[in-house]
Amino acid sequence: MPTAPSKPGEPGTILNRRGGEGTTAPTEIPADDVRSALASTDDRIPAIKALRELHPGLGLKDAMDLIDAQRGEQGPHH
Repeated sequence: MPTAPSKPGEPGTILNRRGGEGTTAPTEIPADDVRSALASTDDRIPAIKALRELHPGLGLKDAMDLIDAQRGEQGPHH
């Protein structure tokens, strides 16, 4: 039997700083999406924004970490 989604504040609910639910873990983000976000721009911040637009439940810190890790793998010019 399906269960009802948990309400904000109930155990098992992850809340972001704005009080909304943030449920996308960084491990759920495909590496291709991170590379795509980086390829869409030459700058770090727009790449972070692009990744968060693809995955709205992804937190800012997690998106930054994913982008920075990928940039480190590609070298300083990406």
